[in-house]
Formats: sequence, structure tokens, C-alpha cells
Amino acid sequence: IHFYKRYRREMRVTASCKVCAGEALSRCSGCFSVAYCGTEHQKSDWPGHKPGCSKPYTVKENDKVGRYMVATRNLSPGDIILREKAAVVGPSLEQSKPICLGCSASLMKTWHLCSTCQAPLCSKNCEKHPAHVDECQILKKNSGAMYTYFQNGTLQKKKPHPENANYQAILPVRALLLKKLDIKKYKALLALQSHRTEREEMGKTEIVKEKVIPIVQLYKIQEAHEDMLQNLCGIFDTNCFELCPSGAGDTLSGIFPSAAMMMHSCYKNTRLTFSDDHVLTIIARSKIKKGDAIYHTYARTFNTTTIRRIGLFSGKHFGCECVRCKDPTELKSFASALLCRCGGNIIPNDPLDLTQDAVWKCQECSSTLPSLQVAGQERDQMMALNNIQRDDIRGLEDFLSRHKKHLHPNHASLIEVKKSLSVGYGRFQGYTFDKLSMEKLKKKIGYCKEVLDCVTILEPGISTQKGLTLYELWMGEVELAERMKSEETLNQDEYKEALTNAFKYLEESAQILRYEPENSIHGRLSLDIDVKLLAEKLKLSKLN
Repeated sequence: IHFYKRYRREMRVTASCKVCAGEALSRCSGCFSVAYCGTEHQKSDWPGHKPGCSKPYTVKENDKVGRYMVATRNLSPGDIILREKAAVVGPSLEQSKPICLGCSASLMKTWHLCSTCQAPLCSKNCEKHPAHVDECQILKKNSGAMYTYFQNGTLQKKKPHPENANYQAILPVRALLLKKLDIKKYKALLALQSHRTEREEMGKTEIVKEKVIPIVQLYKIQEAHEDMLQNLCGIFDTNCFELCPSGAGDTLSGIFPSAAMMMHSCYKNTRLTFSDDHVLTIIARSKIKKGDAIYHTYARTFNTTTIRRIGLFSGKHFGCECVRCKDPTELKSFASALLCRCGGNIIPNDPLDLTQDAVWKCQECSSTLPSLQVAGQERDQMMALNNIQRDDIRGLEDFLSRHKKHLHPNHASLIEVKKSLSVGYGRFQGYTFDKLSMEKLKKKIGYCKEVLDCVTILEPGISTQKGLTLYELWMGEVELAERMKSEETLNQDEYKEALTNAFKYLEESAQILRYEPENSIHGRLSLDIDVKLLAEKLKLSKLN
């Protein structure tokens, strides 16, 4: 019997029991299409349900994209497609910030070295953390290896300190441990693509040979030969999902073998949620017809086409030719467009062409720019933006001021900045609502609406970003209404109307974010929003 209990940590979208129509506490984990109030009704319905119980997807394969997921039935927004526990999770292969190898907490202020293996932990309690217990038996074989490096073929030692830890060795060690702990997950992991040839051509295998292999081999693991470690690092590089658990000091990398079967598209039709215990749930973001491919994206929504495609080619080893990438206007979002001196929009003749002769052309006056010149400008803008902390309000405002003259208002870089400012205004130190000027409050509201317009185009359906931005918009509109009422620029009826309109934003935000697991950052925000929803309903009722 396929049975998956609805623990508190799962998404809080209500369902009805198939047998009694009461509140459902569990779903069939085979098809996710039926729910039950408890074990008794699930078991009683199994004989009738079993013949039609099947996964909502199947995996197909072709020469162009390899294996990919296809819907086996029509899916509606919010339908569960897959729920999967990570096969392996750990710090990024690229040097991680100092984090605990148990709970992943930041070690920037305090830390503890494991008394058995000297691994960086947050406290003695995490010596017994499930994530660390098994690897500890491996790491203790050479407790100094965590803080060593090779220079010109010679082993050098560093001070045992979290900032000196070889975090890049942890994922391979944990992956090799799977052979003993869970052979099924181990085989599923090794069946994923590693793109070894492409990685060799790009010089990535040399980095692994220098930074990863010598360290892992110090632990004398039988399977840790060069071919295996190169294969594993290729699998991580190509298939890892990025996780951001609550309280983590840095993002983590996780491998989900079944989820890795999804095809990439910058115009995705799924939404992923991650719980703090590393369970991934894939739900339909929008309607998906039977037979349609199921898409996820490995690229950031608010990146230009060129930046997305270069990142995918260098990181995932394929060139994206999705519906968004092929469209010069990016589905009329103009997320890569420049502004011409004449006031027109400059867009590429062919977004996929980065050759010497490729050009961008103004839609009004026909002036042109070389594609390679635009690509260079985009790289410089991205690097400048990446150097600005997201709580650096003045830095973000300066970036916006400098670039809004020549970038389309919906340009990905500008929308990324506006998204950060829409959160920072009202929250960050020096810009909390009690100190926020009326001008910046109105900017917060305006930026929220601009972000929502772009998200509606590029992430249609039940987008997490849409839910988060709607919440910020509600806060801004309520604050504006309260100020205007206190200044007597709104009468009672206008005040009530403003709060009623703002309430709609909060309602929609609540509906979208209820798909988040309770034990996650966004899940806890969802619970908080539900509390505010009740309080606002009561507040509005008293205004009648």
C-alpha cells in the first residue's frame, strides 16, 4: 500500500477523505491523487484504488535531451508530482562558508571541533547528529585531513578551524557511504549523468584532481579511486539542487535522483519546495496536460538570456533553447532589453547567436549593437550586482540609479534590485517602517507591483516569488493607508476600501505559500501570514 502520512511539516493545503469526505490527513504516495482521513479508510479503499494507482509521471528518453519526465495525466496547479528524500546532502563542492557538518548552522561566531574526528560542528550535541555520525567513522581515520592541502605535490597543514576546513570533500565522502547505508540510493546516484568528457574539455576535472581527490583519498576509502571521484563530482555538478534550510549558514547541495529526471526550461511548469529535513516536493505550478514534458529550471528567473545560457552551458553542460530563450522579447517581458537613445527597445535579432556577426537591433530606429558587446556589458552588470550585499540599500539604490537610463525597466538586473528593495524598505536597519520616508514607502509599493508584473509573465501560476511579493505589497499598502488616515488625507470609507483592497493581496499570498512545508523558512512565514489573515479579517469586520 502506498501510504504517506501528512506530518505537520508537509504543505498545509486541505483535502477531503475519499471515503468519508472528512478532513484528510494523508495522501497516497504512489499517485498523490487521493487523500484519506486515516489508515483505516486508506486500507479499506486500497482494493478499489490499487488498479488505477500510478505515478503522475513517467520517464522517457531521446537522443537530444536524454531522460526526461512526462505527465501521465492532466495536472492542475498544486497537484503533487513527486515527493523525494535527498539521497545525499552536504556543503557545496565550491568552497562553502564555515558551517556545522551536523545541523548546517553558521560557524562564523562560535564552533566546536568533533572530539572524535575534528570535523567543524556548532556544539558537542552535533557530534551525535544523524548527518555526521556515519561520516565521523570515516573522518576519524585521518583527523588532520580536514585541515590540509596539497601544494606542488606536498602535503601542507592548516590550523584546525572551520574557515580552513575542506568542505569540498564532504559530499564525495557521504556519497561513498551510501554504498553501505542505502545501496538502492547509491545505485540511483551513480546512474545520473556526469558529463565527464565536457568537464575535461572545460578543465573542471583538473580542479577536482587538485582540490578534491587528494583530500578524500587521505581517508583510505576503498572506492575512492580517481575515476569514481571524478564521476561523483560530475554528477554533483550536473544534478545538484540548491537547498536553503532554516538556520543554515550557507546553501547546501542535494541530490534527488528521481527529481533529476526533469527536463530544464527557463519557463518552468513546476514549483519545488524543500523541507528542513531535505524532502523535496514537486508540484504543478500551472496546468500540465497529459503527455507534456515536466520542466524545472536550473537558471535564475531574473537573469538575462545570455547570462542564463552561459551559466547553464558551463555548469550543466547544455545549451538551453527553451521558449523563453528563443524569444527576443522573452515572452514580452523584455528582461534582457536595453533602451535606445530614441526611446525604443533594443533586443537581439537571434538570442541564441553569440557569434562575431550577431547583433541587437532597436525596434524603433533600427540602430544596432554587437551581441558580444552586450554580453560583456551584462557580465559587468552581473558582477557589480553580485558585489552588493542584499541589505545594502544605498548600494542597491545607486545601482538602480546608474543603470535605469539604459536598461529596460523590466531588465532582469533591475528587477532583481527592485525585488531586494521591495523587501528592504520596511525591514532593514535604518529603513524600518517607523523610519521609512513616504517617498520610499511609495517606491516599495511600486517596486512590488513591477516585480509582480514580471513574475506573472516569467513564473505563471502559483509562484513562490509571487506569494512573497504579494505579502510585501500588502504590508506596504497597509502602512500607506495607516499614514494617510493619521494625516487625515483618507476618510473612514476610503481607509476601509484601502485595507480591503490590500487584504486581497494577503489572501492570495496565503493561498500560494500554504504549499510550503511547515518546517521550512517559507513554511513558517506561511503560518505567520495565516495569523495575520485572521487578525485583518477581524480588523475589517470592526470597520463595518
